[in-house]
Amino acid sequence: MIRALAFESRARIFEGRPVRKACFEPRSALPLAAACVVANGIRETLAVLVAKPVRLRLMEPVCPEQAAWSALTRRAQLYEVRGALNTATFVLQIADAVALARLVFNESSAGDGRLSRIEEEVVGRVLRGLAAALGPLCGQTVEVVRLHDEPLEMLTFFEVLIEEPARLRLGLGLKRDAITERGPTLAPEALLEVKVRLIAQLATVRVDAKQLLALRPGSTIRLDGSEGAPHRLVLDGSTIAFGTCGARGERRAFAVGKSIQAAA
Repeated sequence: MIRALAFESRARIFEGRPVRKACFEPRSALPLAAACVVANGIRETLAVLVAKPVRLRLMEPVCPEQAAWSALTRRAQLYEVRGALNTATFVLQIADAVALARLVFNESSAGDGRLSRIEEEVVGRVLRGLAAALGPLCGQTVEVVRLHDEPLEMLTFFEVLIEEPARLRLGLGLKRDAITERGPTLAPEALLEVKVRLIAQLATVRVDAKQLLALRPGSTIRLDGSEGAPHRLVLDGSTIAFGTCGARGERRAFAVGKSIQAAA
């Protein structure tokens, strides 16, 4: 969650002009692209389950307050998806759960608005099937659990609005809006055979454009720094060590005097 600069919806009159006060409001840090990937996975999975093309829309992720979260989950079917990286909760209102069950059975959505035991089981199985689409947000699914009590407040919430072949809303709450798990690291031994390009920088000099254009083969430029003074060893534009340039035997060499990493 981040706090972004916004303005109050209600304007105040100041010196005859409407002015809206600046404020900071919480916004979800969940990338919209990640939510789109999940929505597309839900669409494809549901299309396979009902054997019909599915068309849907995605609502932008938001950060609901406790009161809003309570209203969203009141009298709703709740299924918690526990993954290796995050925990999510499917939120399905009763009317939407009925529409989903009737869609699976290829029936009209008209009815008394209640779920039979068989329909409840079908809805649960459909949501367990859709849990696999949450991989980009939750990682590998560990288990899917039906909740009978209102869950803890979610940090981020968004809805998938299914428009065809039936109209229903499927809400999704997340305990975290960003995945911060570190990936596997390499041991130093794995890099022993990697070749890198090092540059020994003896000294530098600043010249004006006129002097630069006048350079010819055989021209001489006086460098800053004296003989035997410490110079730099450069890797990809970054100094990694100081030392002295010279000769060892019949070969040019760079004697490392101080490593940047060791000094740190």
